[in-house]
Amino acid sequence: VKLFPVILLPKEKLVDTNGA
Repeated sequence: VKLFPVILLPKEKLVDTNGA
């Protein structure tokens, strides 16, 4: 489920979704 938003959002947003 986490990969779905990660692919849609840019790199910066991806880090936020990852919780890093």
